[in-house]
Amino acid sequence: MGSSHESPRISTGMFRALGITSDISILLQLQTVNLEVHNWDKILNDLQSVWKNQNYLYMLIKEDEQQIYAFYIGKSTQKKFRRLIDHFEGLKKAEQAYENDQLDMAFFHHRMYHQLFTTKSSIPLRLDIIEWKENKTMLGIFPFPIECNVSNAEALLISHLSSHFPEANINHDFITRLRWNHLNLSNLQISSNVQVIIEGNSPVQLWNNWCDQWFLQPKLLISTKSKKANNFLESSIEHIPLFSTISLEDGKQEVQTHLSKNGTLLFIRSPSMEKQVINAVKIVKDSYDYYVKNQASIHKPFFSDGLVYMVYLLRDDAKKIGLPLEIEQQTEIIPIYIGQTQAVGRSSGGFSKNLKGVAKGKNKQYFARWGNDRARHIGGLSLRFYDLPNNYKSTNYEQWVETIFDNLCRVQKRPILKCPVYFQMKPTYPYNVVFGGKLGLFTPELETILIALGRQLFPEILINKAKR
Repeated sequence: MGSSHESPRISTGMFRALGITSDISILLQLQTVNLEVHNWDKILNDLQSVWKNQNYLYMLIKEDEQQIYAFYIGKSTQKKFRRLIDHFEGLKKAEQAYENDQLDMAFFHHRMYHQLFTTKSSIPLRLDIIEWKENKTMLGIFPFPIECNVSNAEALLISHLSSHFPEANINHDFITRLRWNHLNLSNLQISSNVQVIIEGNSPVQLWNNWCDQWFLQPKLLISTKSKKANNFLESSIEHIPLFSTISLEDGKQEVQTHLSKNGTLLFIRSPSMEKQVINAVKIVKDSYDYYVKNQASIHKPFFSDGLVYMVYLLRDDAKKIGLPLEIEQQTEIIPIYIGQTQAVGRSSGGFSKNLKGVAKGKNKQYFARWGNDRARHIGGLSLRFYDLPNNYKSTNYEQWVETIFDNLCRVQKRPILKCPVYFQMKPTYPYNVVFGGKLGLFTPELETILIALGRQLFPEILINKAKR
């Protein structure tokens, strides 16, 4: 299925440090002037016939003994074993566009073709396969080993290599890091001496410190009073209700709703939740205006490239409604969902549509991913609760509904919560928040690591099961 091209490889050492090794390493092309269609066709079809019923990670990579010049990391599962073939078909179309001088970086496979076949044509192109039947233990991501399924391992590897070789990265989810790296932001780290340092020698300790020392603290901004910003955090944690609710006689809470323009019922966000979103977006907008648009500002803001948010329950409430918690997991905060939204839009490259207008209390349709639009959390969750059709397959909120709403009351179309549901959103500060020994984590990288940590601690609860 392809010949081997032995040479010193940076990725081999990086994989070894992470506790993993390539099961197959295939030379796709010795030269990368253009796509060698017949060679790829034979290799990929042979590969799929052998591996189609297995889970594995794969990496398309151009490297030598000094540098990684291009890489794409993906996963193949029994349900989606055609992904490599799909990439091959996409690259063939991209090559036609390239030959017609119509390569458009807005399209994923066009970007992939550009990275693989228009740079460093003398560097061989390889395909590495890492079998991932069940959970495997990865090293070097946290100060402790962590078990990962194939989806989480894919995201962690992308995050890890992206932070080391941002210019080489092709993966879509991390493309905004490239956007920032292409900008002249040499002054970003001027204020990096002010840091919140989140440490922990175990998953429980790191999670608790993240929640207690920073993420659930009332402050949205990093303190400038000391190099040890942790010393100036508030002493009390603030739990923000996700929904606007009415208290019932039995002590339960019913989520308030309003009728949308198209006649569907939508859940109402709590006023404190909306305030938190607006204030958090203001900080990100201030950063974007200063560093990208070069707009004057009274002060030099801390750099933030986006926001991380979490829906969560408190431990005692989670126990009362029967969620599976390990006795040894002494964690007060039980995450239901962890997500992010970035300052730079994926398609436009400008300020994200999810954030535009939010700092002024507008754009309730998108509202930093928590809008009323059927592709956003409130809209999608509302439709799912009332069993209304939603054409956006990526917004299947059934697991959300089953976790937080009383199932019997759902039959009566009454959105009654099983227990209080809370929300937090914080700006991300790549150069001011050190998480588990890692400085410089951009928003999607931080989200990936938080989900990995949450999945390690709460495998039966975290709704991000199939994501990252």
